[in-house]
Amino acid sequence: MAKNKAETPGMKLCKHCQTEIPKAAKICPNCKKRQSRKGLIALLVIIIIIVLFIIAAAGGGSDNTKSETTVSTETVGEPTGTEETQVEEDTTTTEETVEPEEEIVEEVEPELTEEEYKSECEEIGYKDLARTPDDYAGSKITVTGEIMQVQESGSEAIYLMNITEDEYGFWEDLVWINAPLDQNNRYLEDDIVQIWGEYQGIRTYSTVLSAENSVPEINAEYLELSE
Repeated sequence: MAKNKAETPGMKLCKHCQTEIPKAAKICPNCKKRQSRKGLIALLVIIIIIVLFIIAAAGGGSDNTKSETTVSTETVGEPTGTEETQVEEDTTTTEETVEPEEEIVEEVEPELTEEEYKSECEEIGYKDLARTPDDYAGSKITVTGEIMQVQESGSEAIYLMNITEDEYGFWEDLVWINAPLDQNNRYLEDDIVQIWGEYQGIRTYSTVLSAENSVPEINAEYLELSE
């Protein structure tokens, strides 16, 4: 039969192995087990309290979220009559202020006849064309001179022509002429020709000897053999 009480005074029985141990002993020297369970019980109580607190906090947060969601849902609704009226008024105002865009029509200058074009051309000397080219660039001008060199390519021709006649009948002061080429009415070297066209300014080109020469340039519209 198991012992219920220690036979030796000042001793007690181990709660686990029933060995006599001193009453003040908290751990059994024989089985090495703690005699008091108060500490374990207290720890369990604390753990349970913490778990219950966490559950309560989680439940409260969920309720708050539901409440906020409900409030947001309730506040977002269809626009009131005042808002609808304001929207209609704004739309009406916008429609009233929009004006149709005016079509921009570019004015096209009528094409001049040959006679009209020639009448607008001004006779300008070589020195003015060479000295102040910017003053006459884009202007309609007319010059008369002797063709010194001809270069034909397809439907276009280039003439190097002297346009100043000296007192002995010799021509000097070279200009560059760009002109349309008419195979049935070609212009040759030594021809005296009058040109009507648009002044382009100064053109620089390379000569046969690889030197550079700068001369006035004219885009001819009309040419006419003088002699």
